[in-house]
Amino acid sequence: MDGLFIVEKYPKDRDAWAAVRRCHTSIGKAMYYTTITITLGFLILALSSFIPTFYFGFLTGFAMIVALVADLPLLLVIFKPLK
Repeated sequence: MDGLFIVEKYPKDRDAWAAVRRCHTSIGKAMYYTTITITLGFLILALSSFIPTFYFGFLTGFAMIVALVADLPLLLVIFKPLK
């Protein structure tokens, strides 16, 4: 969702860094807080002594962090698909 938002913001001044800043100050904050909250919720399961629950909590928390990094608009600046 954040990637689509940056595509909408990019044409204003054709500056990728400005578009990233606009995205991070608007929906980026909500994305970070939501991901951190959900990740911590799943990582609580990693404290379990039941091994399947431990793996589920740890791997789901890890997957949430990876999804956050993959959704960052900063990746659009690095790979420059908009030019």
